[in-house]
This record gives sequence, structure tokens and C-alpha cells, in this order.
Amino acid sequence: MVTGTTRKLKHPMETSGEVAKFSISESLKLLHEFAATAYKEQNDLDESVWRAMPFIAALFGLAVTVIRFVPPHLSFVDGIPRFAASALYVGAMASFVLAFAYFWMVALPRYFETPAKTVEIRDHAAALTIWYESTGKREKPIDFQVADDLRRLMIDQLGNATETNRPVVEKRLAARSRSILLLLAGFAFISFSEMLMFSVNELEFGSVVNGHASATPQTERHNRAESAVASKGNAGAARR
Repeated sequence: MVTGTTRKLKHPMETSGEVAKFSISESLKLLHEFAATAYKEQNDLDESVWRAMPFIAALFGLAVTVIRFVPPHLSFVDGIPRFAASALYVGAMASFVLAFAYFWMVALPRYFETPAKTVEIRDHAAALTIWYESTGKREKPIDFQVADDLRRLMIDQLGNATETNRPVVEKRLAARSRSILLLLAGFAFISFSEMLMFSVNELEFGSVVNGHASATPQTERHNRAESAVASKGNAGAARR
């Protein structure tokens, strides 16, 4: 949501003392192009923030899905590994919460200033023309004088709007970047936690398998010894 104000235009009588601050139309043209470009850059940056919102929202959806699988896995490990995995999980939760706070800052309504509307500029140009025709206070033909005055007006409008909007856009860009970085950090914590628990389980499972493998030859020797004893006993009984 965008909230803001539009700069009001002064009547030509109020600006008559400001005429001919710049006497060369080409200079006014260059300044107007520069002001328009600067204003457009701020708008483009603000639009880039909005275009990133669906991507960030999708990452939050993925985060909600992922964090549900970690707590059940904590029951498979004990001791220091469980403490470390729990700490990583808590770090991930904290990262996701902070990321959502910055995301909320991006989504909040923002104050934006815009130049005067086209209709207002048109009416202002008509009023300038009438004023110059009635007073004769001009340095060049009316059309050129009005064009220069409109360029001065738009330079002022665009310049003030750009300076007002720049801090707002910078804050939203910073909040967007921090939100994405914190989301990525949260996913990294979750991955490390799962990798730790998986590694511990693999080591314990390997130990159990090796234990069974080493016990198998002993069991076979024990069975052969019992079989030999039983055979001798049966042979002695047969002689009797």
C-alpha cells in the first residue's frame, strides 16, 4: 500500500519573482531529464522490492514446512549431539522470526511523494499563458516562456519527490535483503541440525553392525566347541 502526498502548484502570480532562474532552455531540459531519471530510479527500486515479495513469502512457506520435521528427530540422539542439534534448531527459529519482522517492515504501508498530476500541470500551463498575455512580463515568446517555467516546475517537483522517497526506498531495500539473508541462515541451521543427527545415527548404527559382525565368529566357535563336547559324550555312552 502506498500513502503519500502530491505537491500543490503555486499560482503564476506567486512565482513571478522566480522567473528566469535559468535563462537557457537547454540547461532546463538537461536538468529536467536528470530529475526525471532520478525519480524513475527510485520507483524502479521500489518496484523491485514488491516483485521480491512473492519469493520471500514462498520461502516462509517452505520454512514452516521444514521446521516441523526437526523436533521428532531430536528423540533419536542423546547427550551433546542432542544439545547441539537443539541449539541449531533454536537458532533457525530465531532467524525465521527476525526474517518475518523485516518482511513485515517491507509490507507495511509506506509514505511516498508524487509529482503533481497531469491535469494540474495542464491547468497551471493555461494559467501561466493567460498571466503572461495579460501582464506582458516575459523574456521570450509566451510558448517558450511557459515551457521553461513548466520545466522549472517539474525539476522542483521531481527533485523534492526523489529526496523524500529515497530514504523510504533505502529502508525497504535493506529490510528485504535482511529478511532473505535471515531466511537462508535459518535454512542453514536446519540443515546443520539434520546433518548432525544423521551423522550421529549413522555412527551408532555402524557401531551396532560392527559389534554383531565381531560377535559372529565367537558364536560359531562356541557352537563348534559345544558340538565337539556333545559328540565325545555320545561316543562314551555308546562304548558303555
